[in-house]
Amino acid sequence: MQSSPNDHRRNQSKSSMATEWKRTSLRDAGVTLIDCDHRTPPAARSGYPYVAIPQLKEGRLSLADVRRISPEHFADWTRKAKPQQHDVILSRRCSPGETAYVPAGFEGALGQNLVLLRADGTQVFPPFLRWLVRGPDWWNQVGAFINEHHKVLFSWLWRHVLHQPQLGEFHDH
Repeated sequence: MQSSPNDHRRNQSKSSMATEWKRTSLRDAGVTLIDCDHRTPPAARSGYPYVAIPQLKEGRLSLADVRRISPEHFADWTRKAKPQQHDVILSRRCSPGETAYVPAGFEGALGQNLVLLRADGTQVFPPFLRWLVRGPDWWNQVGAFINEHHKVLFSWLWRHVLHQPQLGEFHDH
């Protein structure tokens, strides 16, 4: 199959766009890190989902076998923050660096060893955050900051460097 001049321009445009993406830390990109409670509530027969590491599957939440917690425990476990649409849930342990985005309408609490990442929209387009923490750049950096207990070092997260497009690129298309 022969390529057209338009194919070349399109590929050239993509590669020049990627080289223009800026590098910045999560903190400087307006991404807040919210640590979970380091305890586990009792299970309930019904109630709110209590998301643990096994629910993070290939960038998505899998709630098929999720543990449930009571409304009282939900209120206690979400006092720091309730997960919102476009937030990203990050595993710090067992599957360090694994992430899942929070879909619209989700109401649940985070389990131990999870961190919530939330973009304020000033530097990172919130729906794009989920992709910034799934690519090879993310995994290369995660690999460099896992300690001997297979735990992502929390202090590293603030310094993690995102390679991201300018926010205006999302609004220009």
